[in-house]
Amino acid sequence: MRQALKLLLPATVRDYFRDIQFRLSILETLVDTLIESPVYRASDAAGFNGQLGRKQLFQSIVTTCGIEAIVETGTWIGNTTGYMAETTQLPVYSSEVNPRFYRIAQQRLAAFANIHLAQLDSRQFLHQVSTLNLVNQCVFFYLDSHWYNDLPLREEIVLIASRWQRFVI
Repeated sequence: MRQALKLLLPATVRDYFRDIQFRLSILETLVDTLIESPVYRASDAAGFNGQLGRKQLFQSIVTTCGIEAIVETGTWIGNTTGYMAETTQLPVYSSEVNPRFYRIAQQRLAAFANIHLAQLDSRQFLHQVSTLNLVNQCVFFYLDSHWYNDLPLREEIVLIASRWQRFVI
């Protein structure tokens, strides 16, 4: 059936329906989050998509490298942001370009004094953060803004390497 639809529908129509499906998925995520988890709560599933290996690696990097602050691009709904802030007690700076995700993360993470959120493109955000005293600190960068057609990873890394002396990406 799916193959038959591919043959019958022009690429622009398929792209249109793919976009609708993507947007509905986002909407479902937002509604589920507001219903099931309107406030960040620590859990095994919270942070780094619940992946224990990533959590252990993160904790090892923070401890071994003497990380003093955390910068994240791509807050999404704030699960990893909350996890990093809660487990390290370090200042966490995070940006989210999508206004809906930003507002939900803002609501969910409101209790954290050590989280600083911005609704900006990751490149603008890294420029902004580089004007703070953070450039003199050892910073852990979690680059996770890769949902859309614009993939800023290369530009993010170039910007970080040109502004910070001590960092882990």
